[in-house]
Formats: sequence, C-alpha cells, structure tokens
Amino acid sequence: MADGKVVDALRATGAYLEQSEGEAHPMEMASGLIGSDLMGFIIGGDRALKTARKVIEWWREAGKNNAMLAMDVKGVKLMAPMVHSNTLKVMMAGGNYADHLAALYSRTRRSPVTQEMARSETKKDLMWGFYKLGGNIVGDGDPIPYPSRTQRLDYEGEVAVVFGKRGKDIKAGDYLDHVFGVTLMNDLSIRDGGGKWDKQGVYTFQFGKNFDSSGVLGPCIVTKDEVADPANVEFWTKVNGQVRQKGNTRDMIRTFGEYAQLLSTDLVINPGDVISGGTCAGTALDMSDVDANNTLRPELFLKVGDAVEVGSPVIGSITNKIVAKSRQ
Repeated sequence: MADGKVVDALRATGAYLEQSEGEAHPMEMASGLIGSDLMGFIIGGDRALKTARKVIEWWREAGKNNAMLAMDVKGVKLMAPMVHSNTLKVMMAGGNYADHLAALYSRTRRSPVTQEMARSETKKDLMWGFYKLGGNIVGDGDPIPYPSRTQRLDYEGEVAVVFGKRGKDIKAGDYLDHVFGVTLMNDLSIRDGGGKWDKQGVYTFQFGKNFDSSGVLGPCIVTKDEVADPANVEFWTKVNGQVRQKGNTRDMIRTFGEYAQLLSTDLVINPGDVISGGTCAGTALDMSDVDANNTLRPELFLKVGDAVEVGSPVIGSITNKIVAKSRQ
C-alpha cells in the first residue's frame, strides 16, 4: 500500500526489472525476488522487502502513469492478510490485560479488584489461550453471521504479530527475529457458553471461539521495520461509532515473546502464523452486569446490524457488520 494505492508488487517488480535493469525475463525474475503471493513474500525475507522498497520508489518516479501497476485502495477489497488457511495457526492469548481482568473479577466476585491485584494473580497462574481455525478468519468489510448458538456475542480488539521465519523452541528474547510484522484482530466470542454445545463452562471443541467469521484479521500487515516496537502499539474498538475499548500492547501481562516461547515448545511456528496478544477492558463481558438470574445483561453485546471497528494509528482499521445467519 502506497500513496492511497495498492501496488501490484509482482507486476510492478517485473516492470521495474524490464525498464530499469533490461531484464529479458522480468516476470520470472520478479517471482523469484518478491514471490507471487503473501507466503512467497514473507519467506523472501529481507531480500523481498528491499526489492519492494526499491520498486515502490521506482513506481513513484516512473510507474504511476501505468494503470496496470496499481489500483485505488478505495476501489479494491482487501482480503485477510494471511497465508493458506489449511496450514495457518492463529494462536490467541487469553486473560492478558489487567484492566480487562480487574473489571471482570470485580463483577464476578462482587468486590473491587485492582489492576495490580489482577496482574499479580495472573502472573501466578498458568499461561492460557486458544486457537482460532484458519478457515474461520475473514478480512475487513466481510459480514459476520450471528451464530445461532448464542445470545451474547462479544467483540475483542487485539494487536497480533505475524511470523516471517520458521522456528521451534524460540526463546522469548529472540522472538522478534522471527516476526514479519503486526496486524489487527477482532476476536469474536460467545459469552453465554454456547448453550447445549458447552459443558460446565469449558470451551468444548473451543466452540465459544470458533464459528464462521469468528476472527477478523487486517487490514494489512505493517512490517516490523515500520513498527518501532510491537510491545507499544495503541489500538481501539468502536461499536456503531462509539468507542468501547482503548488499549496499548505495552499493558500486556505476558509479552509476545513469552507466548512465542511457550507456543513454539516442541512445535514449529511457520511463516504466516499469528499470535494475537489478547484484549483490554471495554468488552461487553467486562462492562455488563448480571440480572436476578445471574445472566449477563444484553445491552452491550452485539446485535444484528451492528458495525464493529478495530483500529490503530500504526496499522489502520477493520470494520465488519453483524448480519443474520443464512440457511446455507
């Protein structure tokens, strides 16, 4: 993305090689340098990034008049910036912001819990989280069908890191060597247990976190050379234009590095895999009280017709509308 345009990286690289370098087989060379899809680009590492920067500068100087090389960003549909869904691992940190936990614990325990108390208590417990199935991930502008198994659908704005280098048994202090960039996640969540699909409050088959369009990723990946520190990224969530969440990854209880170390133990993390850092206060869950039957009040939970936007000044924003579930 450059100057309000989406540049066709492969085609622009081919044009650059042909016109500036006199390459006889420009497209074949371009595919080798920059890849022909997102996975190829990520695996290309520093060479692909350096090529892309050089091509963008050439495009700004000499290629803008070629309508075949770029499209207006407002006229294209940005897909979720992820690799093949059948191999993708989307790893979600759970209970990772003290303000979110403090608000939730204060309600459930019926007594005030400070952020310091929540942070200290969490640090003593095991790290936990869950996986989102790659096939359930959608992008900016895609509709979110309201699941039939819930009456309490929630939003969770998050910042996620995308891996660019294969690794196993990654040390927490070395995780940045494996990171390609950052993006945004909206972790759609069922908060009433999923009815008969749940068992004693346990996420049976992780149904509370996995359903069609249960995760939104996007709108793009900002490469790590353009992000001063993934551990200091502001983000926010709006529902129908109203700000519900404001957070910063510096407030994560456990770092991306700690999760990378845990989740890569005996398990390879591949280029394109994602770790999402969890959510801050302001979800419908932590802001809602319960009624006389100990049921979460529905006012703040998502309804058909609602629009949810997750954004960051560093990354951009993703907006999705809740729609009625179809029969298909």
